[in-house]
This record gives sequence, C-alpha cells and structure tokens, in this order.
Amino acid sequence: MMKNMSRDGSRVISPARAALTPVLMIAILLFSAVSAGAAQSTSVPWSGYWWPFMYGGLGTGIDYRGRPAPLEKYNLLTTGVTSGEALTQYLNAFYDPNAPAWYGLCAYWARAACYEHINIFPSSEQNIIFRVGDKKGLLTLIHNGDLVETDDGSRPEVFHYWLLHYIGDLQKAFVADLAAGTEVWSYPVYRYEMRSSISGSTQSVETTVYYADDFVSPDFMGTQVRSTAYTYDLFLNGAGAITGGQWTGNSVADHPELLNYPMAIGSGFPGLNYQEIVRLARSMDDPLENQGNAAAEIAPGTYQLVLLNEDTYTVNARPGDTFSLRIEKQAGSWKDMEAVVTDGNGNELVRKIITSGVPLDDTITAVTAPYTIRLTQDDYTADPNIYTLALDLSRAFSQEVPYIPKSGDWSGFTLTNAGETAVDGVTLTSGDGEGAPIQTLLGPLRLEPGEKRRFFFSDFPIPMHELIETERLTLAADGPVELLNLIGSANSFLATFVQQESRASRLILPDTAAPMTPKVRLFSGVRNEGFEDAQVRLRLYSATGILQKEVTETIAGRGYLSIKPGSYPFYDMPASGWIDVQGNTDSVLSGFQYLSNTSGVETLFALPMRGAEKKIVPHVAAPGSWITRVTLINPNNSENSVRFHLALAGADRSGDYNIVLAPREKRVVEVQDLFAKPAGDPLYHSALEITGLYPLAGYYTYNVPGRTDNASYPLLDENAFKNVLHLPHYAGNSYWWTGVVICNPLTVAQMVRMEPYDLNGNLMADRVQTLNLNAGAYEVFDVKARFGQAASTLSFMVFRTENASGAIGGFYLYGNHKNKNILSGSNM
Repeated sequence: MMKNMSRDGSRVISPARAALTPVLMIAILLFSAVSAGAAQSTSVPWSGYWWPFMYGGLGTGIDYRGRPAPLEKYNLLTTGVTSGEALTQYLNAFYDPNAPAWYGLCAYWARAACYEHINIFPSSEQNIIFRVGDKKGLLTLIHNGDLVETDDGSRPEVFHYWLLHYIGDLQKAFVADLAAGTEVWSYPVYRYEMRSSISGSTQSVETTVYYADDFVSPDFMGTQVRSTAYTYDLFLNGAGAITGGQWTGNSVADHPELLNYPMAIGSGFPGLNYQEIVRLARSMDDPLENQGNAAAEIAPGTYQLVLLNEDTYTVNARPGDTFSLRIEKQAGSWKDMEAVVTDGNGNELVRKIITSGVPLDDTITAVTAPYTIRLTQDDYTADPNIYTLALDLSRAFSQEVPYIPKSGDWSGFTLTNAGETAVDGVTLTSGDGEGAPIQTLLGPLRLEPGEKRRFFFSDFPIPMHELIETERLTLAADGPVELLNLIGSANSFLATFVQQESRASRLILPDTAAPMTPKVRLFSGVRNEGFEDAQVRLRLYSATGILQKEVTETIAGRGYLSIKPGSYPFYDMPASGWIDVQGNTDSVLSGFQYLSNTSGVETLFALPMRGAEKKIVPHVAAPGSWITRVTLINPNNSENSVRFHLALAGADRSGDYNIVLAPREKRVVEVQDLFAKPAGDPLYHSALEITGLYPLAGYYTYNVPGRTDNASYPLLDENAFKNVLHLPHYAGNSYWWTGVVICNPLTVAQMVRMEPYDLNGNLMADRVQTLNLNAGAYEVFDVKARFGQAASTLSFMVFRTENASGAIGGFYLYGNHKNKNILSGSNM
C-alpha cells in the first residue's frame, strides 16, 4: 500500500489494487488516435471552504460566524448542549493557531464534493439555523475517514487514465492535488477538454481540467469553477497502448500530484452520524414552509426562519386581542427584506424594509382577523435571508406558570373547561427567562364544555436546546380555562401554581431569605403583563419594616425581572423580609415566589394590593392535628391596628384578638390556639375575618406538626368571592386525597350546589349535593368521603350558589395518604 501526505496533515492509505500496477492497468486501455475530446461528470461538485487549522472554524467559529460554530450547532441539535465528542476530537486534531497557513481540510472537502451530490441550501432544524457553511463543513469533516482509491498523479499517464476512466467512462469526479511543491491543494476535478496529436510512438496531449474552487466563503452556494491547462506526452507501443509518459512545457514544474477517489464512507468522524449529516445537508427552508408555498398559521413563539421564496404567515386573533410582532434580519445576507402586514379585509397596516440592525417591531390590537404577514426580497437564488420572527399574543384570558423544574422534580398540568360553552384558541406557550415566547407546545385547540386534559411537562417534545432555555409557560385562550400546575418530587414535597386574579399595578412579594442560607432556596420574579415597557420601583424591607434598599427598574413589555438572594438587584436580603413592587398606575404586573426550607416548600403568586382592609381565612383547622398560621404584612407608612374576629361570633367581640403592626412590619400569627374550635362549639366552622385600619396583605398556611411540607394560600378578600367556584382536578385514588373548603363571607345564609363531573365531562346529575352555609360559616370535607364510590369516576367539580347574586370562596388541598409531608393546593 502507498502512503501520501494530505494537505490536512493526516495520512491517506490507499487500498490494495489486486495484483495490477497502474502501468499494467493503463496498458490494457487502448487509446484511439483522436484529435479532440471532452467529458464531464454527471454531477458537478460544489465549492466549499477548506477550514484552515490555524482558525479551527468548525469548532471555534473564528473564521466563520462565531458561536455556536457548526459542530456546536450539531451538538445542540443532537444532545441539547454545545459540547460533545466530535467538538473535542476536532479541536484536538484540527485546531492549531500555529499551523502553517495552508494546512486545512481541503482534501476532505474535495472528497465530500465528489461524493455528496446535493444542492445545499440553508434550513431551520428544530429552530436552529444550519447555514450552507454549517452543512458543507459537517459534510467535509465526515469524509475524513473515507475508503479511497489513490494513485500517483505526478505521472502523466496515470493522470490521463484517471481523466478517461473516472470522468470519461464512469462520469464521476475525482480529487486531485493540483499544487506544485510542498503544499497540498486538493480539488474535485469534474470535466476535461482534450486535444492530442500523434507523431510516431508519441502522443502529445493538451488537456484543460475544470474543478470546483475552495477560495469561497463558507456560505457560498453552488460551484465556483476554476480551470488549469496541462501538456504531456504519452508513449505508445506498437499496438497503440500507452506504456508511459512525461510532462511538457510549463507542466514539467506544475502538474498534479496525488489523485484519489472516494469509494465509500469509512469510519467517519467520532461523535458524528453520517446519515444525520446527510439528512441535514438535504434539508432546506423551514418547518413553516407549506406545500405550494401556502400561508402558514403561526402561534406565539420565536422562530428561526429562511427566506428561500416569499414567506406568508397568518395570525388569528379575536377583536381586542393584542399581538406583538418582531422580525429581525440576521447578519450575513446583504439583501434587504420587505415585510407587509394586512388585516382580514386586505388593508395594509405595516410596510417596512428590514435591514441589518433595523427590525420590524410593532404591536397591533386586533379588529379584523386573520392578519397576514408577507416577507419578500429581490432575489433568492444566491443570498437567501435568515431571519427571526417573534410573535407574542395576549388573548382575552391568560394564566402563567412561572416556574418549570428541570432537575429531577416533576411538573404536571390539567386544563379544564368547567363552563357551559366551548373555548377556542387555547394555547400553551413556553417562555425564556426574559419572558420572550419560545414555542407553542399545545394548540391552538378547542376545549369543549366539560373537557379536561392532563399531561406532564415531560410529555412535550421540546428540543433539548430549547428545554435548557424554558423557564415558564403561558396559557392563553378566548375564554376562561382552569389551569392547575402541580410540581413536586416523589417523597419530599408538592407545590401548586394557580395564578387566578393576581395581577395589579402594585404587588407584594411576601418572603425573602439571606443569601447562602443553609437548606434555604428562594427565587422570585416580577412580570410586565403589558406590551409597553414598565418602570417599576422595588423596595426591600426587613420583617420589622426597616427599608433595606430601593431600586427602580424598567421591565420590557412582556418581560421578567428575576429576583433571588445574592443576585441583582438585591445582593443582600434579610431573612423573613418582604418586597414592595410598585408600577405605574396603568401598569399590569404579576409576580411569584418559590421558597424551600426546613419547613417545606411554599409557592405563591405575588399578592396584589387593591386597597382591601378586610381579609378572610376560610378555615382554621380543628385543634390537635393541624397547624394554621397567618403571615400579615402592613404595606403602609402608618401603624395598622388589626383585629382577628370569628365571623360566627357576630357582634360579640369578646373573643377577638387585636394587634398593632408597625409601619411596613411583617408578622406571623399562630391562629390555631386562638381560634380553632372543636365540634359542638357555637363557633365551630367559623371563617376568620382579619380587618385592618389600613389595607393589608398576607397569606395563610397549613401544615401537620412534625412534618416538612406546607400549603400556603393568599388571604381571601372581596375579589376572591364569586357565585361559581371550580375544583379543576380531583386527585383521589389509593395514593392521594382531595380536601375542599367552601366559605360563606356574607351576612346571610347561602345554599350551595356541589356538581361533580365524570371523566367524560358529563354532569353526574344523580350525585349533585347541596350545602347550607350560615353567614360566616364554612364546610370542610374530603371529596372521597363525601361522594363515596362515585368519587372514583369524578374528574372535576363546580360549586355554585343557588342565588345568582351569591358569593362564596374556598380552596382545595391535595395530600398523600402514605407520606404526610406532601401537601399543596390553591384557592378556588
């Protein structure tokens, strides 16, 4: 076997050629005495970049488009992270800043260009853009281990044979080192034009060969053709067979050297899958490209797209919905894009030329749908634009899931239409840490009356690289949908996120923690629900009401401000403090907190401040088995006199408990010993009213003595009471129990219907029950105990007052029969 040094510095080993030498192989070929001839391979090789060692661009992006480099993109697509075996191997083998300038991968590129008969265009793969250079670079690298036929091209008779055999007979291109001297420059040769004449036993030949050039940008599309002319003499025997040859004229000093032909893919490159790379190379455009270039309906998300021809999208929105649209041209294409947005009547709303650094950025309040977005450019053939389209849509109804665990804890959801009419436009969209939509994971779909869907976050086929970015979800719909999110781990905790009406221009984040406190984990955040930037003032207080720090932040439209101990904007936090969040009067803000400590896990949406002086705890657990505590915050600059009063006591104030909260003070009150009443007591099952001289904020918490999980709920106020309440999910089975509290805050008795619905969304009419609630009273029950065997077929429940002007409130609580540590629930 013969060894030759390739330009990339690696060794190419030719396979054994049976028993025939190149001269003997040539000798069997009788060359007809013709004066001219030409031939071309069936497929024209594509021009590609040669990826010099001194830059290592396939792994560093230095001489291409920066990070992520082509190999990092491949790893993101296949593993979700940029690192990987192929990247490590490549950097070790083919990245050397001190390498000679000519060292590179031209031999591998030339083989790939001969072997892979692909018209290469950019495409979007799971929302990762693979440009032409990415694809050609990966194809180049995967051909490093090809099984190749090699020969000594410095012998003109051998070079002549390869032209006639591979291009002339087989119509296939082959690889030739066409550089004289030490340096190796390999090119795919695909065509020749030949003239010859015979004088005696010598045939003089003049040949021009055509080959694809590698002196192009990595993203070059098509073939940049080069040609070189060679002259040589061939020696013929008496039978006219070629027996040898010599170069003539300038070709004596400048002629081909190593020749090779890729017969098959060999071992490839560690960490790269040949079939996947070929699939990538053959892919073009993006998933939104419909057959026949028909318009594609788009849901909220951020899309990485390719403009290979006119792109047309539609946005369906109902009157009053608001959507934001941002279209940004990515660097690389020199051609501008034009965007036109029209409404359902064809009226033009937006027309904009999109250039580098000048995106389309607009917000539209829907009147007449559907809205159409058309994107065009003057010429697509050589310079298709790569662009990002981000769509965010605010519908009539929305709910947030502010936290997605990704480190072993699970996250489960139910979507329930507990109403009497269908709800359209239901979507569930993932978002990143800044609040930007990533992709719509569910919908748009219709939820029929009584329809319920259950799923886990892990059920969504989210690309691994987007899973890393996903921090939250947004539910949007054309009408009310009950969204329940439960998170937990197998043996330690259960927590609930249900947003309900937790939006306001002023919020309270009720808990803080000192940085790096052992066994304490706290994080929280504030979201701007609107599309305009919101200026927000945040004040951090200690539990005693001492101002620790005040900052003003601008939260972008639909954006998030993350808050956690040891990080901006509050590097130092007091233990057990709180944060006052104040936006402009027209701002709509929401927020949340997640707190894990030795007492368990608490999850709460931020508490809205709406001026209510009266709060209600709907249930004080019976003495002996449970603990009920109340966390109160006085968000005022004045002392706040606060009275705790059992509603069933009426005008009797003898059992009241009074405290005075200092300005900005936070206090935890154990109400168990003060107000828990046994069965038979006149105040048994009395709601607890908490009334301040000024508005209050706070939450109530249940836990079991000696256990390590809590269930916390925002204190109820007048905004929490309605004539219809929903238990969106019944969790009763051999492992879980579901408890319910229904409270009457009015001064008159109320009759409440309890309507169970089965797993098909049908009312279980024969199981409807009623509750007679006295003024200020509540009822607490385990659903299974109340409904018996029928509970096994129960999906959700509706509680409604028989008087349409009635008002009730309450909550549900989930627990585990075997593990008393697991508790969680939500207000209804």
